Amino acid sequence: CNKTFFEKYMTASKIIILSVFCITICSKVSAQNIASYLDDGGFTNKKNLIKIGFDPVNNELPLIFERGLGKHFGVELGGGLVSLQRQYHMYSGNPYSIESSGLGYNAWMKIKLYPDFFPERRYVAVQTRINYLSEQWFTDIICANVGYQRVVAGNWVMDFNLGLGVRLYRAHDLASQNYDDDRGRKFIVTLTIETGYLF
Repeated sequence: CNKTFFEKYMTASKIIILSVFCITICSKVSAQNIASYLDDGGFTNKKNLIKIGFDPVNNELPLIFERGLGKHFGVELGGGLVSLQRQYHMYSGNPYSIESSGLGYNAWMKIKLYPDFFPERRYVAVQTRINYLSEQWFTDIICANVGYQRVVAGNWVMDFNLGLGVRLYRAHDLASQNYDDDRGRKFIVTLTIETGYLF
């Protein structure tokens, strides 16, 4: 009886040891496969992005710098040229005058949140920017900004983003002056396509 119990014990021990050995080997192979799949050339360790963009809605051509802050956040500084012709046609019905030709300028700061990991995939952001158009200042608050950014080849990056917000400005119409209120507002949409280099 003791011999039978001992034999059963040894058989069970061999099965357990063999099972543990197989599981260990399989897990190591899987880990190697995953590691090779996730091999990204080290771009996840890089925290800086420099990009050039184009906004076909507002005819803007910005230069952009982004810095990753940890795994899920980035801060973006940008600025560039704005077509006054495009702004004139978009906002000609408003109580401020923008020239029908020439260039204006803008600059901004954007805070970006990446649900996955910087610098890739979808993100949400808030943006504040100032515009100098026809010797007048305008402030844009882009409170709803969504985008998708991806490393496409090597360290080259593509970014597509859409923003919705409000433009604040000083109104010059007679009605505003009569009511002692020279502040105006205008709904604004941004759509920017960007490409750049991660380093």
